[in-house]
Amino acid sequence: MSTPTTPREAIEGAAPGPQDLARLLGLRVLHVLQGETQGPLLADETPDPGEEAMETLTPEQRERATNVAMRRLAVQALYAIDASSLPTPRAALDAMLSQVEGLTKEGEERVRELALGAYEHRVMGDAELARLSPEWSLHRMPGVDRAILRFAHFEMATFRTHPRIAINEAIELARWMSTDKSAGFVNAVLDKVMRRVMPEWEARAAQGR
Repeated sequence: MSTPTTPREAIEGAAPGPQDLARLLGLRVLHVLQGETQGPLLADETPDPGEEAMETLTPEQRERATNVAMRRLAVQALYAIDASSLPTPRAALDAMLSQVEGLTKEGEERVRELALGAYEHRVMGDAELARLSPEWSLHRMPGVDRAILRFAHFEMATFRTHPRIAINEAIELARWMSTDKSAGFVNAVLDKVMRRVMPEWEARAAQGR
């Protein structure tokens, strides 16, 4: 089986290479956390991070690396569900996850929870995103961009992730999986969502929720 040559091709094709996609995504997180040069990783040229690289991270950084990797897999899963011709979302998700090697049972359950949660939230999310970007229909935009917006909206509107964190991750995902132009568009749309949800976020924080 051929190896995707860029992260975007990994998303579009959902094909595993010598390193499974979860490891590739996790390594990308390691590069970001350790301040390495930004840019696409080539799957066939990416070294195995190994235990030594993981040991250089603090427990908090390691948890963050895992969390971001799981969220990025969830965005890929959301894209796969949207693009699939299979009869149900779960069938599409099963097909996508069957191509990811080395994912733990707990990790798979987390990806399922995130991806299916975002998929079920899409009707509410799409309605707001359509109001906020009337000049650019969700159905006209690239599937990767649509998946990124839907997932970020799900995280922000359901109070799973702080809006600023969700936006920063969505921008990075757009740059990594799509284009710089897409990153700017994603930022502009999600900033409008943040303005709506931030008051409730602040109220919840004041109440310790």
